[in-house]
Amino acid sequence: MKKTRLVEVLRSFDKKELRELKKWLHSPIHNQREDVRQLFIYLIDGKRLHKDHLIEKEKIFSVLFPEETFDDAKMRQVAYFFMKAMESYLIYASAVKDEVESKIRLARIYHERQLKREFEANLTGLNKILDNAQYIDSIYHKFDYQKNLEESRYLSTQKRQVAFEKLQEVSKKLDTYFLSEKLQTSLDMLTAQSIYKTEFDFGILDDILKYIEDKKLYDIPSIGVYYYTFRSLAFRDQEEYYWKLKDLLMSNLDTFRIQNLKEFFVNLINYCVGKMNLGRKEFIRESFDLYKTGMEQNILTFGGRITKVMFINIVNNGSMLKEFNWVGSFIRDFQDELDLSDKVPVVNLSQGILNYYRKDFNEAQAYLLSSTHQDVLLNLLTRNYLLRTYYKLGKEDELELLIESMSKYLMRKEIVGYAREIYKNILSLMKKLVNLNVYDSDERKKFQTSVHEINPMTNSMREWFLEQVV
Repeated sequence: MKKTRLVEVLRSFDKKELRELKKWLHSPIHNQREDVRQLFIYLIDGKRLHKDHLIEKEKIFSVLFPEETFDDAKMRQVAYFFMKAMESYLIYASAVKDEVESKIRLARIYHERQLKREFEANLTGLNKILDNAQYIDSIYHKFDYQKNLEESRYLSTQKRQVAFEKLQEVSKKLDTYFLSEKLQTSLDMLTAQSIYKTEFDFGILDDILKYIEDKKLYDIPSIGVYYYTFRSLAFRDQEEYYWKLKDLLMSNLDTFRIQNLKEFFVNLINYCVGKMNLGRKEFIRESFDLYKTGMEQNILTFGGRITKVMFINIVNNGSMLKEFNWVGSFIRDFQDELDLSDKVPVVNLSQGILNYYRKDFNEAQAYLLSSTHQDVLLNLLTRNYLLRTYYKLGKEDELELLIESMSKYLMRKEIVGYAREIYKNILSLMKKLVNLNVYDSDERKKFQTSVHEINPMTNSMREWFLEQVV
């Protein structure tokens, strides 16, 4: 029985749910079978649920029916009724957990029973809950629509003229709910499309975006944030969409659930990264401010974890901006949010980056040498900072050895082509820099020309090489 759905579902229950389920099974309204109650007692009260050798069906049958020979069909029947009662409890527990949904169902019931006073009292309570709702998102709009729909149906039996006027409001509520839900689902599809390199049919999305624009519905936060997100992704050169998205989001942070905010923040940050890759240095500050807000308000740590890449990006951006105190506090306060296997190497790399920008190159070297990664790109980033640190310290022998070892490392097949070419070019320029006579203006100009012309190359490294010969 250990591999049955019954055991799998029951093992997902916490202590409170098990106490409630016991009461549920002992109520004749929900269960009239004594063998089902005895099965619960055997599994839960007897603390046998997680002991596989004690939940073989033959063993359980002998306890439930001690005077009978094993009957597989009878045992399966007990399990079936147990499962049905347990599923009924789960449906009930889920329904009563959401007060708004329960009141909407109750409104429908009172209307069907023609209980006018009870319907209106319930509606008053429902309006109060929705008026004080914190999150004004697609879930809110769904309940707002359903509430107005039930009210309209009720009014049609009371005041027909008022009911007809109410229909327009119901239609608008439905539109708002549908648009919010469609946009949220479409953004999920867009994210999945970029990750899994697949293609989705977005249906009427283009028509919806045009409709929102024509009706100026982008002022509704739950619609506007998605509208501006799609526009900023489609028209990256038109920065007004980015700024409108950010302004709308920052003005309405409290109205969105944390999981949705995290998605919006990641999209804003990715937009900044794209601009930074084009050499727009002002977006370093912009992305850092987003990271800072996201961390301080626990948006980017939703789920209790932060990815190693995001951690390093925050440290890198903040250090470049000389936000040393904040970055130091960030490393200390959030390192436990990293996966345990990543913690030591990521923290060492982070401290190496921080001390590099502080110009404490000896300290940076110590941390960087202690940072080893299974992740190829983080390994390359560590070596990149170590290259620069050795150069700043004037350690030519160590620098040459590192260049040689990195050249061999770049031959590894798991390094994607674009990254390989960038780092090959970094090593090529580093060799030229080491051998450069910085007092010879002609050599400096020749080197500067090489830096300007070489591709592919990150803007930050291109700028770094140029700074060394100013």
